[in-house]
Amino acid sequence: MDARRRNYTGIWAEMSEQLDADGALRSDRRYVVNVIGSGDREKLLLPAALQPRVRVQSGLRYGQFYDAVAASLALLPALASPAYLDRKFSSTVTTSLITGVPVIVPSEFLKAYAFLDARTVFLQREGETVMGAAARLAGLPAADVDALRARIASLREQLNANAAEVVTQVLAGTVEQPGRGPLREPADARFDMDGGVGSAGA
Repeated sequence: MDARRRNYTGIWAEMSEQLDADGALRSDRRYVVNVIGSGDREKLLLPAALQPRVRVQSGLRYGQFYDAVAASLALLPALASPAYLDRKFSSTVTTSLITGVPVIVPSEFLKAYAFLDARTVFLQREGETVMGAAARLAGLPAADVDALRARIASLREQLNANAAEVVTQVLAGTVEQPGRGPLREPADARFDMDGGVGSAGA
């Protein structure tokens, strides 16, 4: 729960505007945003009026985290920095692929994450807010949402297969480096499973 990485206040503003303008939405108990992660709840800067509409889940175990995400309608990146569109990778994308839950994004997002397309995300329309797109997604027939999730799952399998092929080629020393020939494992290469290389995301 880090406001430096997530634009929570933008989501709260959109929610407040929607609820003020739509009486039917105010009575819809399904209109809830789940904030799943760890950190200080105070950093969410959540307005008191929205507290009944925001469910904060922290301290979840690995399986519980992904179960909670999988039960959601969509993922909202709420990226607080344009860096995630040119030099950082958002872990929300990885979470979408793992769970099959679509991520709601504007069209420029697809330029940065070229392996995604309009069939594997839920695109905002021109001038549409994230929460406006979420409301539109909620109004789709269940069959359409299921089909979208199935396409995300299919993309996950394709990406995993591609990655496995590359790893196999690397281990076999058959992947060419531009101008340097095939990759070879150094004679003294070691792998430390306890504290070696890790990865970081949004």
